Amino acid sequence: MHDFKRLQILLLVPICLVSGCRMYGSTEAKDGLAAQITASAEQLARESAIAQEDARKLTVAAELNESLAAFAARSRSIAEAYEELETRHAVLADEHSSDPGLMDNPLFAWVGTDRYRQLHRVLGAMTSERQVLMDRRTVLARDLGVYAGIVIAASAREAGRYQIAPQHYLRSHVTPGLTDVLAQLGEAAL
Repeated sequence: MHDFKRLQILLLVPICLVSGCRMYGSTEAKDGLAAQITASAEQLARESAIAQEDARKLTVAAELNESLAAFAARSRSIAEAYEELETRHAVLADEHSSDPGLMDNPLFAWVGTDRYRQLHRVLGAMTSERQVLMDRRTVLARDLGVYAGIVIAASAREAGRYQIAPQHYLRSHVTPGLTDVLAQLGEAAL
């Protein structure tokens, strides 16, 4: 009886170890993450074009009004950061959308690969870097709107019918984008 329990344990432990390792890194998940990395790089390219256009508009406005020069410098700085990040993200997307077999660890191939974790980290880093630049643009839009006295009525998304919020929940304030503030600034200058 005692030997039978020992045999069961000796058989179950390796089976549990082998079956439980990296079950999350299936081929479909890796392909999905690679597609998300490519989509994130494309989204950043679109945002970079918008940031470039906003910087150009703000530079033109700063030529007409010297007090906007500091905002134009901040906008150019953000646009340059977008350009650098766009280049880096394009390289990352090219590297990580290529053959997945290149990134496998041959020593641990029997338990899975670390490609899933690597793709997940790359996607997380790309998303975080993009969010930092989006936050910088939001702060610039808010500061420019406050300086110019522009108030844009931005409608907040309605609470869902079955949405429950804690009693002291702080709702996020909808802030207008830099493009919206620049459009209002252009109308105010006319």
